[in-house]
Amino acid sequence: MLVSFVDFLELFFGLFFLLLDKTSTPPLWLPTTHISFNYADYGLEQAIGAIKARVQEAGGVVSALTALQRAALAKQETQYLSEIEELRSPLGRETVRTNALKLFKTVERVCAEVSQTGSITIQFASDDRQCHLRDARSSLLVTLKAYSAAILEVREFDKKLAFRGENLLYMDGEPKHIAQSTFLPHINRAREYGWMQKGAPSSFLSPDILADQIVSRFVDLAAKAERRAFKLGGG
Repeated sequence: MLVSFVDFLELFFGLFFLLLDKTSTPPLWLPTTHISFNYADYGLEQAIGAIKARVQEAGGVVSALTALQRAALAKQETQYLSEIEELRSPLGRETVRTNALKLFKTVERVCAEVSQTGSITIQFASDDRQCHLRDARSSLLVTLKAYSAAILEVREFDKKLAFRGENLLYMDGEPKHIAQSTFLPHINRAREYGWMQKGAPSSFLSPDILADQIVSRFVDLAAKAERRAFKLGGG
């Protein structure tokens, strides 16, 4: 089907770009004058309102959901929540482990990319339950914990910790645990696997985004260690 240039422009400027997190960027071909909406800043309700406004601007009609439509949506939501619950149960442990190993590989790749810049050298080691980022002054551990279900713990330390097989001596006291975050396995509505920080139920972190956050966190940790600017007290 042939589309005229005028029709194309109407279609293009009717597009609504929803950026799902603060690290998302619009495609390069999108003009800076085109409206995009950052979900992380405005949330679901305002996103819905903005979409409705665009529909009405284009001549569409926004109508209330019927009882049948509401029932179908409720069924979909129940199924989605059931899948999340299963993922976080003992039944999902192997799936979580597989995705944790993929996350460790992604963290390793990001560490290598950062180290190549020459601004900081990150030493990296991993096994089937943990990855370890460190430099001469600090360490960060990402550990897959298996209780009744599997979770990720990210812990920061104010000194360099030993890799497996190493023995380190500390003349000025043992390393102190200074910060901690917990991440739960999660899936989005597109059924993509990722993670959610405990205490932030609206967040979905893809493996790429979480890996970048982990390495960024270590870069900040290393900078604090160099300045000796630690504030003790893990959470």
